[in-house]
Amino acid sequence: MIVKSYIFRLLTCIFAIICIFLSGCNKKDEACVSLKVLDESTNIIDIISEKYSNKDMFEEVQENKYTLDELNKIYPIEFVKKYTNEDELYFDVAYITSNGYIILHYDGSGNYVFGEDAIAERILNEFDALSIGDSIDDVKKIDENGKFTFLYTGRVDLPKISYHYTVDGYMVMIHYDSSCVITKIENKLI
Repeated sequence: MIVKSYIFRLLTCIFAIICIFLSGCNKKDEACVSLKVLDESTNIIDIISEKYSNKDMFEEVQENKYTLDELNKIYPIEFVKKYTNEDELYFDVAYITSNGYIILHYDGSGNYVFGEDAIAERILNEFDALSIGDSIDDVKKIDENGKFTFLYTGRVDLPKISYHYTVDGYMVMIHYDSSCVITKIENKLI
């Protein structure tokens, strides 16, 4: 009777250890988060049910550098996508705000990397007015709140790309030559 009880406990412990091992992350450095990762074709507008008006949210996340699990406890995550870039895994989390989006980037371990507080005032088809050969001034007439970071970094080795977010859930990327003339326009879902 004692031997059976001992064997039962031993088998139970072994089974529990196996379950814990199998339920853990299956890739090295991949975040162990209990979030539903969305497909790349999912539009943020169709998923998000809560719009944040807290102007301090972005600064709070920037300052505290919450992990994905910590962030989810404070600001429940409804929108997360997983990407790979040069064999590196990362996650993008996004929230809709009263003036656009907060987009937070995490590494494969679920650690905060950086974030963006993006203003969105235009819809995607408004960018159809732009063509290859137009100037950056033409772009600024459509979206003066775009991210034109390459203009202010002082580095000439960075690609000349401006980023624009739309209220209908897209990010428009506009590529320029050395004279700030449009060479390519592309878009993707946030």
